Amino acid sequence: MVHDPSKYPKNWKTHIVPGIMKRAENKCEQCGAEPGKPHPETGKDVILTVAHLDQNTRNNDSSNLKYLCRVCHNRHDAKARGKSTSNYYKNNPKTKIKTSGKTWNSRIVKTEDVDPSKLLTNPNNWRIHPDEQKAVVNGSLETMGWIRNVLVNVNSGNIIDGHLRVILAKRSKQKTVPVDYVDLTEDEEIEALALLNTVDGMARKDAAKLDAIARKIQSQNEAIFNFLKTLEVEKKDVKVKKFEERPVNMAWVLIGTPIEEWIKIQPLIDKAEKIDGSIVETTVS
Repeated sequence: MVHDPSKYPKNWKTHIVPGIMKRAENKCEQCGAEPGKPHPETGKDVILTVAHLDQNTRNNDSSNLKYLCRVCHNRHDAKARGKSTSNYYKNNPKTKIKTSGKTWNSRIVKTEDVDPSKLLTNPNNWRIHPDEQKAVVNGSLETMGWIRNVLVNVNSGNIIDGHLRVILAKRSKQKTVPVDYVDLTEDEEIEALALLNTVDGMARKDAAKLDAIARKIQSQNEAIFNFLKTLEVEKKDVKVKKFEERPVNMAWVLIGTPIEEWIKIQPLIDKAEKIDGSIVETTVS
């Protein structure tokens, strides 16, 4: 992260940072890494900086500050940036695509099968892979094999895309993995690392098509099968409540939400169902 002095208070370096360092006992408050020692993930010397948890450099309350190594700092910032990408289209409904008309150059310089143990973890990698994701990706590799190459910067040797696939390849003792090498500068590498997958997350879902695809796939891999089931839309018929007499003093609320956002209002629905005398019905159309 580029440090812009104008966005920080005058006592940032003289008072605030030393105070956070003292609280952290000069260790990363997330993973415990110590400055000057090899990082447990990257093997490179640890560098610690103070992070603003809410991304607001004007909010310098100690509860909003955390002393982090570069790995943990980048992961936190990437996660915070990721939350904002889902609202990009809402905030930019009329975004125009500008084209220059020039030819897009291929930055891919070669493709090789490489020993996974020789590939370098990118020190700026922000992705954290939960066990559920590892199981699904491993299942995909087991059943279909390689359908997407790992991406590596030929100049730095750092992985740009495919960290999880390389980890899984090492675990399963694969001799080689397919690698596309690209010719990028250091700044371009960081930009590519930030954009890949993050931009993919901006895509909107056609829930009906996704549901149809998920139902067509008959995978024998348990992890993939369970994952596909989460993509299916459970369709229910509306059950109409019949009353001999119309209920009195009732307040009726109709709420519609995109299927992929359902999980956000599920807790409210659950609470509503527990209210005495309430009538709650849900359906998918």
